[in-house]
Amino acid sequence: MHRASAKTTAHASPRWKLRLRPSASSNCFSRLRACALHSDTSRPSPQPQAPAAAPVGEAYRNHRFQQLKSLNLANYPRFSPSSSLISQTQFTAKYNAHFAPGEWAKDHAASVTLVGRITARRAASKKLLFFDLSREGVKTQLVLRRDEFESGAEQFATMVKGLKVGDVIRATGYAGRTPAGELSVAARDIEMLAPCLWTMPKELTDPDTRFRNRHLDLLINESPLAVLKRRAAVISYVRAYLTSRGFLEVETPILSPKPGGATARPFTTTSNALSESNQTLFLRVAPELYLKQLVIGGADRVFEIGKQFRNEEIDSTHNPEFTTCEFYMAYADLEEVMSMTEELLRGAAIAAGGGLQVPYTTTDDAGTRHEVEIDFAAPFVRIDVVNELERHMGRKLPDFDAPTAANELISACKELNIPLPSPATIPRLLDRLISHLIEPTLSPAPTFLINHPAPLSPLAKSSSASHSSSSSPPSTRTARFELFIANRELVNAYEELNDPHEQRARFALQAQQRAIDGDDEAMPADEGFCDALEWGLPPTTGWGLGIDRLVMLLSGTRRIREVLTFPIVNTDAETTPRVE
Repeated sequence: MHRASAKTTAHASPRWKLRLRPSASSNCFSRLRACALHSDTSRPSPQPQAPAAAPVGEAYRNHRFQQLKSLNLANYPRFSPSSSLISQTQFTAKYNAHFAPGEWAKDHAASVTLVGRITARRAASKKLLFFDLSREGVKTQLVLRRDEFESGAEQFATMVKGLKVGDVIRATGYAGRTPAGELSVAARDIEMLAPCLWTMPKELTDPDTRFRNRHLDLLINESPLAVLKRRAAVISYVRAYLTSRGFLEVETPILSPKPGGATARPFTTTSNALSESNQTLFLRVAPELYLKQLVIGGADRVFEIGKQFRNEEIDSTHNPEFTTCEFYMAYADLEEVMSMTEELLRGAAIAAGGGLQVPYTTTDDAGTRHEVEIDFAAPFVRIDVVNELERHMGRKLPDFDAPTAANELISACKELNIPLPSPATIPRLLDRLISHLIEPTLSPAPTFLINHPAPLSPLAKSSSASHSSSSSPPSTRTARFELFIANRELVNAYEELNDPHEQRARFALQAQQRAIDGDDEAMPADEGFCDALEWGLPPTTGWGLGIDRLVMLLSGTRRIREVLTFPIVNTDAETTPRVE
């Protein structure tokens, strides 16, 4: 349920790659040896040559694997949990209040087993090593003493030689504190579970490399996993909020013969099973029409959290695949849903681990960043779109049914030096005017834009003229709102059009814009939905939330790909960087 199509800019990032350094040539050593054999003893002896450079990149990987095989550490064993197995979080909670510096619990009955990935290695001597073992963002120090290693000095030496940063291991020992006071596990036995065959980079900051190697990004950087956990908390809260109010969660088709529900360009495909009928299928752009059919069928309150797909370009706030929550509520009006929206977002801010005042960074047109605070506690601002447009334009909006409507809007754009969209249809012209005249003037505070012009909302009911002081006819506006926070749209909602004759007329207008004006984002007609309306859609208000953008706001991230588990990336082989 989005008003405008994606506006995009390309983002190119430099590649990051560790290069393979050449080792010394064997011919070089041959020549040195020959010189030494035939040299004059009175002359100085040749200086010893520097050792060959250590292998890196793929050479290191091959060397590492052969080393592990020779040490019998490349077995990739099956895992069998033991009764002493606890997580790092549980270990800290259980033992943090125990032990003075230098005190250890050497009772075998109190042994503990930890698993995880080695994230740091420190050698105090040949007989004493320290490792940081991390799991789910929590680390515990392991202490390895040769004299206490149960498998003996030889196996201790094997582990010292074979264990590297990045390896996944199991360690069993007893708890205590080092003389420096750090809670640790004195490891008596270690098992290699999955070795890391590459040298772990100390940092990974290049965005292009990070998102092409998301596993490595999560291993090295702490913030990506924290953002994904916050995302999960937000989705869980939204689901709980709706189900606690009697909404039924449903699933509707992602692959469908009709892409309808929003004005957007869909992804298209075909089915081998339906090849004889040569039927085109679409990835959905919105679940709206299916959800409203469920309301017609008697499910008064329904919602769906799921993926939508729009075959449009990519920028900092748009991804071709994105997640929304849409709900449809019978016998509710826009005012009730606006109150619910304020309540839901306040709860989501708290569920994400923050409070009602959320810090955020905005950027103005000059590229200057500003630190702002989003106050969810205050009442949300409301702005009438038609009134605000007419104020900025210095004129009334035209009668959208008049043949001169498009030309009047084109003239307004030219007078205001606003670039014309292509094609210059009435919906696109109105969208261009709003995005240039209203959206840039919004404060970062949560703001409802209400009563949009009718051509922008082909599925929304017309609003009453009594709700506005504008002299424009009631048919020029719809009962709709968009919620903007920090100058970005998060929510879109409206009272659903339930007149099948009016719906067919609006679909026909959209079809005309597609066929005659060349607007491939115009909504295609859905006669099946119109047939369903003839059975009677109760007065219903629909609501759509961009989950990704909400998580961006509550986690303080500026690009949508930071809140996606695996964002879309360009797979061009010539530009794909590889981490070695």
